[in-house]
Amino acid sequence: MPTLKFRAKRAAVVIVAAASLVGLAGCQMGFKHATLTQYTQAEGINLDLANGGPVAQGTGYVKVRNLMIIAFPDGSARLSGVIYGSPSSSAYQVGKASTPDPKVDTLQSANGKALKPNGDQGGALTVSLPQPLPIVVKEPVQLQDQNITVTGAKLTPGVDAELTLTFAKNGRVTSRVPVVDGTKPDFATMTPVSAASGSASASASPSASATPAR
Repeated sequence: MPTLKFRAKRAAVVIVAAASLVGLAGCQMGFKHATLTQYTQAEGINLDLANGGPVAQGTGYVKVRNLMIIAFPDGSARLSGVIYGSPSSSAYQVGKASTPDPKVDTLQSANGKALKPNGDQGGALTVSLPQPLPIVVKEPVQLQDQNITVTGAKLTPGVDAELTLTFAKNGRVTSRVPVVDGTKPDFATMTPVSAASGSASASASPSASATPAR
């Protein structure tokens, strides 16, 4: 039969183990800072917009998929991802009888801020669109092929940035976007964008962006 001393020791072990589990849960649930995180090619964010602003994923007229910023060792960075229109959008429904793929919307501008590892906001970011980008249904816009530079504050791979995308018809959306390392094998075929000139040659697209998600 266990002695009182043995019971006390066993109770102490149980208390310590429970406290450890609570501590681990706190680490997982309580801290959501933009700390250094390893992202993969398919871990960009997905956004949907309709009728003037963001909506639940899969319900938008404008769909943004696998959005991320790719940062290179020379200090340059470029925007990557896919934007396309939904066949359910009113623009598509109205125009489909007369044109094979009417314009659903236009990406007018983008800007943002770098984030620090503790989640605080850093300096401003300028996203240079060569021109407003028309968004249609059957031809998704591959952002990494548009030579869209991201300049301004220093971007650290593994630390998020905050971006705002503004569309002509469906409003704007602001979200955290992962900053990934351009030297990773997934992005080996992409050409760094000169931070000084803001230009780059066209290059192969990351394969994860080729097929848009719903």
